[in-house]
Parts: sequence; structure tokens; C-alpha cells
Amino acid sequence: MTFKVDTSGAGQSSGSNTQSDKPRVDYDAMNLEVINAVGTQNKAKTVIGYPTGYVDLGMQPRENYEELMQEGNTPKAVKQREDIAAGLAEEVVKDYYDNGSWHKQATVFSKPRKPAKAFTFAVDFPQYTVDKVKYFEEGKSEPLPLRLYMGGEWSVLDPESEDNKKMRIVQNHMYMAENTNNPHNEWALPTTSTIHKMSVAANLENAKGLCSKDRITEILGKPMMFNIQVWNKPAKNDATKLYYTEKIKFMSEVPEGMPCVELPEGMIHGVNFNQVNDPDMLKQIRFHAKNTMKLATDYSGSVIKQEIDQAKEDFKNSLPKQDDKPAAPQQQPAPQSNGSKSAPSEPPVDFDDDQLTF
Repeated sequence: MTFKVDTSGAGQSSGSNTQSDKPRVDYDAMNLEVINAVGTQNKAKTVIGYPTGYVDLGMQPRENYEELMQEGNTPKAVKQREDIAAGLAEEVVKDYYDNGSWHKQATVFSKPRKPAKAFTFAVDFPQYTVDKVKYFEEGKSEPLPLRLYMGGEWSVLDPESEDNKKMRIVQNHMYMAENTNNPHNEWALPTTSTIHKMSVAANLENAKGLCSKDRITEILGKPMMFNIQVWNKPAKNDATKLYYTEKIKFMSEVPEGMPCVELPEGMIHGVNFNQVNDPDMLKQIRFHAKNTMKLATDYSGSVIKQEIDQAKEDFKNSLPKQDDKPAAPQQQPAPQSNGSKSAPSEPPVDFDDDQLTF
């Protein structure tokens, strides 16, 4: 299965309609199985992983561009003063971290940035096999490679919530933005960015060592090195309280001669923001990534919002009505296959429970 990225704009389930009837999932046991399979409770590992999923996050707001104010008449110093005089930027005084050290109460150049097309990757590690499905559906089993999402997670207020409910989002996005800050003064992905380095690891650079945004999804399915850790992290103020935590960082290309565990077929997937998506691929996207889409400036009216809303509605309609009273308890049959083989999916989830980590 292949996936084509949309570069425009760049610059399933089971459950019930009552809380008590939702699947009772032993998350502690499931998380412990993952941790034990990976063996990183006490120390991270650098291993081979395959980017397998591209998730378009839409046009995401960005924090201001900041750098220390320059003195003198260098080109950068002159440009900073010109931007400030034109009202395009401002000086702010703050503690600022730069080049490995903190600058106390430094004068900082701060310039607003336009929203940019953001995305993230799901990365599979076939040397580690986990079976999450068995915790959601009794009698079912679907062992799959460990899958982690790049960018980390964070909690923010849900813009669709009326009671200030929080939701988990992708903390650090990658951006499909090119610039000319390279020795050749040509438009390309920033040479210091993670996405450029991943492109190089996948041998996607041109003769000048530059990488294009148009080839980003050619990274999918290519092996490369990642530093990962999956562990139960103690709370700062209460060591008895543990939080299941995932961490992933791109490191490098795979050293020549190192054997790679083969990636199973059917793992490549992805979604675009404003093109019709494969429903099976949409089901594989984690909730924290779907939540991040809500923050995009172009989420309202987007194709993917319509698809997510429709999936929620279909899920609700599949639930038994409260006035349905069967004569005797009956176990719901498993969903029937239509005869075609779909891509492996994440465990079934309640579309209303956007706090799930899958």
C-alpha cells in the first residue's frame, strides 16, 4: 500500500452509549506489556525504525521567530532594526536560551510567523511486537510492530469543549516549509531541520545535498536509526504515581552492513488534510494527532474534519439504543470482513474518548 502526500498550502469500533458499558481496558497491563517488550524502563535504546505513517496536521499557528538582538552594522543587525522600525517585529527583554547557554534578561528580536503546513510521522519498530488489540476485544489478537509518533505529546484546552476539557496533541510539529538559507541560495527544506536529516538518511538529497518537500513521503518505509524509550515515568511530587511515557528521536541513517528486521507488508499509511482519505488509513491515526488538527487555521471546512465527524457519527449510530432491552444478554458478534485485507489498524476506540493514547 502506498501513500501520496498533498503539498498544497505548503510556503472502528465497539462500545456503548453509556460510560459504564464502555470496554473495560486494563491500561496498566497493556502498557506494561509494551514496556517489557521494548526493555527501556531504565534506559533508552538506539534501534532501527521505519517511518510508516504521514499525518497532515494542517496549517498550524507558530510561535514567534526569536534571536538575540545584534549590535553594530552587520547585515543581520541592520535587518533587525529595519523590521522593528517597520512594525514587523519588536524587541523583548526575557531570559533566552541560545547556543547551549541561558542569557538572563537579554534583549531579544521577536517576529511573528505565519501559520505553516505541519505534519508528523508514525514510526514502526518491527523488532518489537506488541498485541494491544487483545486488551480491547476479548478473544481477538493482532500482534503488530511497536509504533511511536514523532513530536512528543502535550495537553491543551480542547477548542470544541464547553467545559474546559483538555486534550492531548503533538507537541513539536515538523513543517513543510522551504527556505534559501543554504550555500546554494536555493529553495529547499532547512538543512538544520529533522525532516532534512531524515530525507538525507533516505538518500533523497539532490546533487547539491538539498532536499525537496515534494519527496517527503518517499521517506516512508525506509529504515533509519532512532533513539527510543518507553517507560513508566514517576510523577515529580509522588514517586508512587506512574505515567506511561513514550520518547523518540531521529538519530541517523542505518550504518552500512547493519542487518534490518524486515517491515511487514501493509504498514504504510497516511492522511491528507484536504483530499479524500482511505478510511482504513484514517482509523490508524492516533487521537492526539487528530486532536492537533483541531488547532489548524484551516480545520473548519476541511475534508479531514468532515471525515472525522462522519466517523464519529457512524460510531454513535452503531451503538445500541438505551431503550433496546434484549431478553437475555448476548455477546455482540465481531465485525465481519468484506473479504479484502485492510491495513493493520490501531485497537478499536470510542470516538468520544479523545484522551486515549492510541
